[in-house]
This record gives sequence, C-alpha cells and structure tokens, in this order.
Amino acid sequence: METGFLPYEAIRRIIKSVGPEVPVLGFAGAPWTLACYVVEGKAKEGFATVKSFLYHEPNTSARFLHRIAQATIPYLKAANRSRCHCHPIVRYLVRRTESPGL
Repeated sequence: METGFLPYEAIRRIIKSVGPEVPVLGFAGAPWTLACYVVEGKAKEGFATVKSFLYHEPNTSARFLHRIAQATIPYLKAANRSRCHCHPIVRYLVRRTESPGL
C-alpha cells in the first residue's frame, strides 16, 4: 500500500545532520494505539468508544486493525531503509473478553 509519504528522506537528512554517533529512532504506533486515536480523535481516558466498537463489532474492528497494520508496514520498511537505529512500536495492551468493560 503506497501512502505517498516519504519519511526516509527526512530520516536520511536527520541522520546526516546529527552524525553516526547519535542514534536515530524510527517510530510507529501499534494498530490498537492508532485505532484509539482514529476513533476517539484524541487521547481519552479509557477509550470507551473504541472499546465499545471492538465489543459490538468484533469482525469489523478486526478488519480495521488489520488495515492499520498493513498501512504501517511500508512506513517501517522505509524507516529501516533509511538506516534508523531502532524501530519502537508503541502499543496499548487490550484483552478481548466477554465483558463490556473490557
């Protein structure tokens, strides 16, 4: 999936300007983290709306999370090609349960 976003050029310029002795980190939000912000629109305590979506629409939410994961892959590959030293993936842990409170 091509997004048109070219992070590798920005990363290359940063690495060149800081030199090889300074580690440059790539960064990506995990699918759940990104879904929380997409659905809620901002950081919210508890992320109730996205949790409700997950509980009431498990198949749709699974497809949504999969699409987010697939869209993140090209970015991480570009960061890797740009010689980032590390690629942390920030995530929230969520446990699927039968409880509406998750």
